[in-house]
Amino acid sequence: MTIDRDAVTKIVTPEQLTARIAQPAAERLRAIAALDALPQLAETLDSQNLSWGLTGAVGYELATGQPVCHTASDIDVLLRVPRPITRLAAREMIDSLAALAPRCDIQMETPLGGVALADWAADNDQVLVKSDQGPFLYADPWREAPPVQSACYAAGN
Repeated sequence: MTIDRDAVTKIVTPEQLTARIAQPAAERLRAIAALDALPQLAETLDSQNLSWGLTGAVGYELATGQPVCHTASDIDVLLRVPRPITRLAAREMIDSLAALAPRCDIQMETPLGGVALADWAADNDQVLVKSDQGPFLYADPWREAPPVQSACYAAGN
């Protein structure tokens, strides 16, 4: 689907949606765990001193006001991480969010592309980096170096 540029009336970034966390009506908060957990999520992520925002169904609902979240909705988060964080810090962040009722799917945006926070927190030699050039396996998603190999090649495709 293509939308004509002139049809766009407003652009909202994931980070701007954090200001709308208190927006859903009380009955939506009671019914949807993902919406109800947003204040606690915000408190945890704000303490990390990193830029973050909401995407996925929760982000869409906050951006449009349309009730698209359902009882099984998770919380999709974009975490902008221009400088390296340790794997320990990633694990601690995941542990601090584990108490939330809905699952949190956190994607870090690094200089080389998107990386799942859970992948970085794991003790793997490489992580999948989703870049504008395709998916690649990197040992360090912050260091500009050739990728270890294309993730498609590594998977045998």
